[in-house]
Amino acid sequence: SDLEELRKNSRQLYDWLIAPIESYLADGQSVMIEPEGILKQVPFPALVNSKQQYLGDTYLVHLIPGMAYLSHVRDPGVITPRTKGLFVGLSASPSAGGRRLPAVPNAEKEARILGAKFLHARVFTGTDAETSVIERELAEAELFHFAGHALTTGDNLTLLVASGMEGAPGYLD
Repeated sequence: SDLEELRKNSRQLYDWLIAPIESYLADGQSVMIEPEGILKQVPFPALVNSKQQYLGDTYLVHLIPGMAYLSHVRDPGVITPRTKGLFVGLSASPSAGGRRLPAVPNAEKEARILGAKFLHARVFTGTDAETSVIERELAEAELFHFAGHALTTGDNLTLLVASGMEGAPGYLD
């Protein structure tokens, strides 16, 4: 995709969807968005404001499928340094769907820095972040953080991780 065209469209969507309520928001605040219909396809954290800042860099953006869904979500409790965390970071992802993806700057560093804040952290970066390893570790994790590429298709989200095979992407649904 043309990066300039993406930024232009992202800015336009920000003006339509976020700018009208922006005066009610404070930097660093959590913003919960319940998108309906076609709006489920909008990458809200990637919308760009007039200062060329991403929405996700200014606010903690939560996309929720619906208020009724919240009654089924497990209360995560308080996150402390004793919380068992799984931290995954992949700066470079193999080709996905025949396309080479750009690097995600500092994704591996981010996973290591966050993991260092927890006593029971498991940190996997680069080629160590294989699908089978992550799936195994998720069973014990109380907190999961991922920095890297993701793909969306319809209502599904897939994280791109290492596959264990040279040059092939791994998929974590």
